Amino acid sequence: MSIFPKDHLDKDGQAFWSGPKRAPSPIEFDILNDEHIKFVLSYANLIAATLSIPQVKDINAVRELAKNTPAAAYVAKKIVVKTPEEEKENPGAQATIAAPDDDEAIEVLLKEIAEATNLVDKK
Repeated sequence: MSIFPKDHLDKDGQAFWSGPKRAPSPIEFDILNDEHIKFVLSYANLIAATLSIPQVKDINAVRELAKNTPAAAYVAKKIVVKTPEEEKENPGAQATIAAPDDDEAIEVLLKEIAEATNLVDKK
């Protein structure tokens, strides 16, 4: 939503969010809403299955975890995204990197994993 706000216009002055494209709208997470908790439960279990770690099936345990977990306020990243029409106009342009700090974070995590699994000599 921060890249293309609801009132964003394309290069021709037409509304970006029109036709089949609908602007996303945030909802407030409610631990008392079963649909919200089921979404979190399902998503967490998908990740757990992918990582081969035990899944949680107890919806009340998830609700309790959610109740006691502080959430940081959402801060939108400021990135530049070109629409396919804009890319056609300038085909030689370099793609914008969405999160340039990811490479550094990945390197740190890989090092921590390697150290934790004794793949790297600890000094």
